[in-house]
Amino acid sequence: MGEDDNKLTGRIYPTILSCVNNRYIILLGIFAFYSFILTTEVKSISEKLRDIQLYGSITFSVIIIFNSLNYFVNSAEQFKIENKNHVDDCKQWIKRNKMELGFLILSNFIIWFAFCVI
Repeated sequence: MGEDDNKLTGRIYPTILSCVNNRYIILLGIFAFYSFILTTEVKSISEKLRDIQLYGSITFSVIIIFNSLNYFVNSAEQFKIENKNHVDDCKQWIKRNKMELGFLILSNFIIWFAFCVI
């Protein structure tokens, strides 16, 4: 087992798996947050509901962006280690990261669509 194999199994693969698992936690949090917003009837909260919703939307967007950036950086490092003599172009990068890009776009769309509708 070489040094590169140790980097992949010891550091890169676990972080990529963590980013993938975070997707589900983030989605659950988004739906829990908007369920709270939709079902709240407390006067003191309702008066500041738009502010709470704005701060929550910004917070979830930042968390999603950081999770995706972490995934992209680790994925690029994995590709660099596994394909030392191969140059990565934009089409291959998009193909390799299409699931994470889809999650980034779709989840931010859900957040800001819900913010505008509710």
